[in-house]
Amino acid sequence: MGLECVADAGPPIHLTEIGALSALRVFSRVHVPEAVWNEIVGQENIDTSLLKALDNLQQHSPKQSEIEKFVH
Repeated sequence: MGLECVADAGPPIHLTEIGALSALRVFSRVHVPEAVWNEIVGQENIDTSLLKALDNLQQHSPKQSEIEKFVH
């Protein structure tokens, strides 16, 4: 197992702005929470095809009950 991380919206957006999104390949797995995915794709900050070209991204969609554990 290699180096893994959890992505916030900022790094993928800014790496895309400078044409360096592929720098995320330094990680064996980049975990992308659903809210982050929605922010970077839903607001058209990053074209979905650019993200799908990275085979190390793993999108996560937690259940509401899992989210509530951290909110309360």
